[in-house]
This record gives sequence, C-alpha cells and structure tokens, in this order.
Amino acid sequence: MMKRALFVLLLIAVSSSLHAQRFNQKKMYDGLRDVQWEASILTAYQNGTDLSFDDGSALEVDDKWGWGFTVGYNFTPKWN
Repeated sequence: MMKRALFVLLLIAVSSSLHAQRFNQKKMYDGLRDVQWEASILTAYQNGTDLSFDDGSALEVDDKWGWGFTVGYNFTPKWN
C-alpha cells in the first residue's frame, strides 16, 4: 500500500513539472487554446416532476440521463 501511494505521488510530481514546462515555453501573447484540438464528453441528469394546474391540466416529466460528445478545433482563443 505504501509503495503504491509513493508511486502515485511520484507520477503526480513528474506530470505537473512536465505540464509546467510546456506552459513555460509559450510566449506571453500566445493563447492557451490557439490552434489546438479539443474534445469533451458531457453528461446531464434531468430530475422528474409531476405538476398539476388549474382546470385539470397536468405535466409529467420523467427522470432522464443524457450525454453528448464534442470535438472542435480552436482557430483563435475565442473561435472554435
């Protein structure tokens, strides 16, 4: 257990120093997102509810999970 914890700490230390070196090489005016690809996976949960209104109308919304996937190329820091 102790060896595993030390190994994880070593991986975190090495990865953070490598990540810091990457940003150190960028110029001050470069955007962090310029000319790079990005992808993301999205999840969402909608709570269900039952509502009743005057004159006998009603609304029933079911609980649902949703997901999405996006891919984009950043032409500029603000335009994907």
